[in-house]
Amino acid sequence: MARAAGFLRAAVLLGASLLAPSASADPLPLVVESADTTITITIHRSLPPYHLTLLHDVESGVVNRILVTRGDEEDPLQSLSGFPEPERAPGGRDDFGAIDFNFDGYLDLKLLRTWGATGNRAYLCWLFNRKTGTFVFEPSLLELGNPTPDSAKKAITTRSNGGMAGQVYTEATYVWESGALAMTHRERQEWNEARKAFDRFIEERKNGQLVVVRRGVRFDAELTEGERFTFDVTDRIYFELDPDPEGWQIAVRAADRPGENLARLTPPLHGPNPRQLWGWHFRNADNTGPNDGSVNAPQTDRPFIFSEQVGRTIQGPGSDRGPTIEEIEAVERDGSGMLMIEDLKLGNLGRGQRASIRWIRFHVILEYP
Repeated sequence: MARAAGFLRAAVLLGASLLAPSASADPLPLVVESADTTITITIHRSLPPYHLTLLHDVESGVVNRILVTRGDEEDPLQSLSGFPEPERAPGGRDDFGAIDFNFDGYLDLKLLRTWGATGNRAYLCWLFNRKTGTFVFEPSLLELGNPTPDSAKKAITTRSNGGMAGQVYTEATYVWESGALAMTHRERQEWNEARKAFDRFIEERKNGQLVVVRRGVRFDAELTEGERFTFDVTDRIYFELDPDPEGWQIAVRAADRPGENLARLTPPLHGPNPRQLWGWHFRNADNTGPNDGSVNAPQTDRPFIFSEQVGRTIQGPGSDRGPTIEEIEAVERDGSGMLMIEDLKLGNLGRGQRASIRWIRFHVILEYP
């Protein structure tokens, strides 16, 4: 029985076929109609095209079987079935894709298994077996949230959202080792009700185990002109925004040395500095409009570095020279941060005046060993 007269109800040919990507090509995600559909894919340029027919359950309308036919062969080479029943994809369409998950140059298959309002998605995945020319279900990929292959790094990155508009999340990186996935990196952000902030943990694999290499915190705030803001980062140091006539200045201070700014060596050491949140940074040279590039000043993203060694072993009381590159790098290893301005209102906007910040909303991320 000819294939067209048998199990096919409809054929969707994207161009002539979907070609196997090169090592650096983007994945080939597909969204196909829910009616039984056949897609032709070139798994690899050395192979004949593969015809994949998605068959649907009559009652639920979800995919319950995939028939695989190769080239001009009349009979199916393989029937993919018995997998966990997928959820109905958004819009009632099948979220089906062909992507190289294991970086062998051959396309693999994925089919949406679950999805949620927070953006989490899990996929049923089948890896192509070069020896048999068939697809093999890989259960470990089903456990990953939003798996995204990175062909340049030969790694799979994932992200699982836990709520609070995506601010509670886990991101991870996996690599293939002896045919199995191994996690090499993980970043977690969790809500801390007592602190009204997010705790952050960055882990790397060392000696076969994940260990925390940096910790951190993220917090949000808004200020009105003249207000001072402080946040306890640890029991030894705290973050501060010090008000001045034009806005605020970023400081990180030690509890036992409140007069020392541990972030004062944030580069550049001359000219406008990211630690300075001043209104004129956001205006043009004559203060008649927004900064159009005529004023060399940092904008909404304000990186800074800090270390408890500043004012002690680095640029201590007896220092008679500027910091070295090695000292700046040591400060950054001890602590780094980013203040991101989300919104602000400016004052003193007349020509020739010096603009100031009347109100600001921002969030800050700090990380340290």
